[in-house]
Amino acid sequence: MRKSGGVGQLFLTKSYSLLSAPLASMINLSSIVWCIFFESLVLQTLPDTGSMIGYGLMIVGLIYLQVLTFYGEKRSSAKIE
Repeated sequence: MRKSGGVGQLFLTKSYSLLSAPLASMINLSSIVWCIFFESLVLQTLPDTGSMIGYGLMIVGLIYLQVLTFYGEKRSSAKIE
């Protein structure tokens, strides 16, 4: 069991070194949102109002980062060509 966790951590570290910072942070933050979604689905519980506002802000931030990353890559590839 410990070996699989260590190997997983190595792959995670390698993948973060290959990703851009905004993309890595999106993946990291989206894992929290997915955990809340699956917790609500499996345990059939809903978070309180303050938590829902925080999750909403995280989702808005993720969408904003995605837009910045997409348009930033589009601009940088246009400059190269």
